[in-house]
Amino acid sequence: MVRLSPALCDDDNLQGACKAIRDEIAKVCGVDDGPRGPITWAYAQEKCKRGQYGVRVEFLAI
Repeated sequence: MVRLSPALCDDDNLQGACKAIRDEIAKVCGVDDGPRGPITWAYAQEKCKRGQYGVRVEFLAI
């Protein structure tokens, strides 16, 4: 998940900002999002123009 925002946040707040999206992705996929779940979660962030916000989600199969 890549958080898009005009300002960057620290690592622990980055995960918190993505929590609802992570929960919904796990729900749609029908899996647990915990440490024993089948998905490995990775977080990043990028700056964007002021007044714009978003999250880019990338699915990679291994």
